[in-house]
Amino acid sequence: MKYIRGINGLRAVAVIFVIISHWFPKTFFLNKLPLGNIGVDIFFVISGFLITSILLKENKDIEAKQNGFFQRLMIFFLKRTFRIFPIYYMLLFFLYLTNGNEFRDYLIYYLTYTSNYLFYYTQNWHGLAAHFWSLAVEEQFYLFWPVLLFLTSKRNHLFLIIFLFFSGIGFSYFVNDNMSRVLTINCFHALGTGALLACLEFYEIKWRIKLYEIIKFLFYPLIILTILNYTIIENLFYPSRLVVSVLTFRILIMCIDDCNSNFLFKFLNIKFLDYLGMISYGLYLYHNIVPTYVNRFIRKYNIEIFENEQSSIYFQITVYFVLLILISSLSWSFIEKPLLKLKKYIQ
Repeated sequence: MKYIRGINGLRAVAVIFVIISHWFPKTFFLNKLPLGNIGVDIFFVISGFLITSILLKENKDIEAKQNGFFQRLMIFFLKRTFRIFPIYYMLLFFLYLTNGNEFRDYLIYYLTYTSNYLFYYTQNWHGLAAHFWSLAVEEQFYLFWPVLLFLTSKRNHLFLIIFLFFSGIGFSYFVNDNMSRVLTINCFHALGTGALLACLEFYEIKWRIKLYEIIKFLFYPLIILTILNYTIIENLFYPSRLVVSVLTFRILIMCIDDCNSNFLFKFLNIKFLDYLGMISYGLYLYHNIVPTYVNRFIRKYNIEIFENEQSSIYFQITVYFVLLILISSLSWSFIEKPLLKLKKYIQ
């Protein structure tokens, strides 16, 4: 799949939203918005788009008899393994060694990417690994989605994706308690939104242009309405997660079309944001870990770098962020990137 400019910048925005929601005080003005939820849903839409785009290309190869079903399935899983597993399991091992009591009882859930169900059934976030729930959702999606897509004829791909989308909408309507958002089916609307865009583009479906125009027209009004919903018109019944998916859909269209004249597209292509997007997997994985271990280190050696907690909160966050970028950069350069190069040998 060809490189699409702007997607890394969008990933960076998503991970920054998550970091703000977890690090900044609840009184911070941006935390009026559920930035953590917004950031994760942006990631889901991007994943749905990219993975489905790859799978549709793989499915075309299967139909052309270039490779069999099982061979293509194994190739897909192996490539995902090189991208996702190494630093995830390395981090799990580190957390187990240093937080054994917290992880011992629930290790099987983290090892099998089912921690989202652990959090839902216990109604508890379980500390340092709370953010792993979204990784569990994505991994579960990666397991069943290729099989469904490959076994469905191409003329029915659009119907399959629409079913995926509306099953998520329907489930969230009937099961809408706070913790239910970690369930995989409750994320189908976002994953399905990305998958829909991939399908529309791959098959060049004619009515997509009209749909794109409608979403373009609604883009800024929806942004304004979403902000108002969380700041002024509180407790309004408002499908915020669905709206975030639609907004992300529109931004991805801008990225696909390479809209150089668009301010938002230019913003997403700022070099620093592009770099943060490239290392965003590490940023997301490590962001809950860094503050905890920095503070442990400071307490252990009586370092008075954060003397007044209240007055230095933003200084603390700056230190955490610099260290997070450093760790994620090292992780990318010495672990992730070298392993990704091996993907070219998997054909």
